[in-house]
Amino acid sequence: YYSFRHTVVCSRFAPLFIFSGRYLFVSKTGDMSLLSDDNELNVFSKFTEQKQQPMEGVIADTSNTNEQDVKARVPILIPDHTELRVPSMNSNNDFVYPPEYEGHLEGVLIPFNDIIDRIRVLARVIGAEYRGKRPMIVCVLKGASVFYNNLLLALSQQRITYSMEFLRAKCTINDSNSSGQVEISGLDLTKVKNRHIILVDDAVITGGTLSHVIAVMKAAGCASIKVCALLNKRIPVEKRLKQVDFVGFSVPNLFLVGHGLDYADSYRECADIWVVSNLGKEKKGKT
Repeated sequence: YYSFRHTVVCSRFAPLFIFSGRYLFVSKTGDMSLLSDDNELNVFSKFTEQKQQPMEGVIADTSNTNEQDVKARVPILIPDHTELRVPSMNSNNDFVYPPEYEGHLEGVLIPFNDIIDRIRVLARVIGAEYRGKRPMIVCVLKGASVFYNNLLLALSQQRITYSMEFLRAKCTINDSNSSGQVEISGLDLTKVKNRHIILVDDAVITGGTLSHVIAVMKAAGCASIKVCALLNKRIPVEKRLKQVDFVGFSVPNLFLVGHGLDYADSYRECADIWVVSNLGKEKKGKT
């Protein structure tokens, strides 16, 4: 993670790093958000006021990192109380979904075009770091499949060569308990030896399962391993994966579906990222 060697302002809720007139918030969980102006700072302050305990900052060396690279690496912050975008019944240009899902979706949190724009930025960052290394890019099925496909297309535009692999990781107990057993299938682990690995997942919540996958990859002798996730959820947990190297969006702890994310194996096909309604939770919870 990146922060700054410049002035540090410690508020009673969170540390803020001032860099070129902008603010960077770094939470104790490793989440970072670049705030471009005082208005965004005020919005983010409302989020931090919900926290009862002071947060700790994480400082890293950025002596070889320019401002543009730093901005690209910082996930886009979606504030806790962001107003959802609701499709209009009288418009053909709004967000679309299958008619079977009518009433199941409360509104759009992240539109498809915003997702694609962010993926292109991530591809530029990854491309610059891995040029000439031919990384092995591993998709964690099923949720990451849509994000993975769009990321590879964007990397191809960067003229980056890579190899593609897929795996399934099944946790035998609740994902929030990092002591559980994780079964990995679909990937020949002998292929990862001496390779630079990028694990691609849809969303990091606690990261319990990913932590096990990373440990297995390291034991198999990979040269390096980094994690790329479309979403990083802000949730109040003590233990969570700290190694999330490339992140699209920092999002509230909402029930999100679409762009590969599912609930009861539904909603993956929606292009945008939606918040599920109470009706959607009820109906799909019974299937």
